[in-house]
Amino acid sequence: MNHRPTPPGQSGCVCAACWHVFNSPSAFDKHQPRGTCADPEQLGMVMLREHQGRPVWGLSRRTDLPARTEEAA
Repeated sequence: MNHRPTPPGQSGCVCAACWHVFNSPSAFDKHQPRGTCADPEQLGMVMLREHQGRPVWGLSRRTDLPARTEEAA
């Protein structure tokens, strides 16, 4: 793939430097702790799915999901 992917979903991010795809701003921030790209897998992130042929990285399958709100009974 020779073109930069679009961000996935409403809160997804794509790194402009390395084109890694993340499912949230917090996952993207962990990817660049000092302004330099780090390998998501080495940081303990998990691949959640694919988007436009690229892996989408997240912090974990449970903690990086959007919070659910309880409906009033």
